[in-house]
Amino acid sequence: MKKSEVSLIVKLFVQASALFAFLMSLRLHSWFNAVSALWAFLITFLPSIFERWNHIKLPNVFTITIILFVYASLILGEFGSFYVKFTWWDNMLHSFSGFALAMAVFSTMLWLYQNPNQLGQLSPGMLILFSFCFAVACGAVWEIIEFTMDRVFGTDMQRWQEGYMAGLVDTMTDIIMDTAGAILSSIIGYIYLKRTNLIKKMKKIKIRNIENKHA
Repeated sequence: MKKSEVSLIVKLFVQASALFAFLMSLRLHSWFNAVSALWAFLITFLPSIFERWNHIKLPNVFTITIILFVYASLILGEFGSFYVKFTWWDNMLHSFSGFALAMAVFSTMLWLYQNPNQLGQLSPGMLILFSFCFAVACGAVWEIIEFTMDRVFGTDMQRWQEGYMAGLVDTMTDIIMDTAGAILSSIIGYIYLKRTNLIKKMKKIKIRNIENKHA
């Protein structure tokens, strides 16, 4: 089975699950779960929209990572109550998302600049730093979403109902887990660049491009 077919199957499965969760939430008058399910359904279209707007094709691993994270956090986490059933679910998701997002961006940038002439435009350090910052930034945005949902719908995604310190500890723990996952991804990314000699190749191509400009 091709990777594109796997990506499509995963996408359709998550969309069907989100729609089912949305309809069941409406039937049970669970408005927060309904919003979460609808939000999950809409997010699955973002990679395709991004591809059309920018006229590029994202790697399947990037698309699958985003869709599976949405499924695990919004469908299983909220609708399936996995956050309550498994105390480690939230920390696992944040560490995984930090790692997966950084790795997905890292592989996407390498894929976009796979042409030898374009590869010289990449800096190994900036590539790793950008991947790391993107993952941590996504974690921060997610905390904003949780805060907004708590204030608007009266939920307890950040555990603020348990006390000020509980909410603070929950938020900071999530960000720390995001950062830890992103750091691990950065280390693996550097090892990959080192072992595949891509660092030397980038430098050689960059020097050659500079020499050709001045020739």
